[in-house]
Amino acid sequence: MKTPSIHREDVAFAVLLLATLVTYALGEWDGKYREVCRSGHVMIVSAQGAVAVVLALVTLAKGTLVAREFMVLRNVSLRWQAAVIGWLLLVIGLIALGWQASLH
Repeated sequence: MKTPSIHREDVAFAVLLLATLVTYALGEWDGKYREVCRSGHVMIVSAQGAVAVVLALVTLAKGTLVAREFMVLRNVSLRWQAAVIGWLLLVIGLIALGWQASLH
């Protein structure tokens, strides 16, 4: 009897599921946490900017993983890979600009 082997796509799928759970948890968190000062006062500190950067980086990693593993771009020329990842960076950048504009 053959032992089942783990395929590259299965690992990619598991990583995508884990990354989706992380982005969901970060998206549900309001980006604020309590910090106790030396004087004993409680300050509410916002980490929304850091959360947005982490979300963008995880989204870029997920998009790159999908493109390379499920669109099979890992075997094509660097030019095609750069085009797809560049498009992904453009979309993430435009979303970030829209988010930044909505803060003001």
